Amino acid sequence: MKRSLGMYALIVMWNVLGVLVFLMLLFLPGSLFGYLLLIRWWFG
Repeated sequence: MKRSLGMYALIVMWNVLGVLVFLMLLFLPGSLFGYLLLIRWWFG
């Protein structure tokens, strides 16, 4: 039960993160370099 709840919370967190990144790309046109830096920071 707790494991499934944690998995659901993780999926929701990733969805919210994806929306935030998408909005950032919308408001910062041509920011592919900044987007790559964000990916390196998040997974680094």
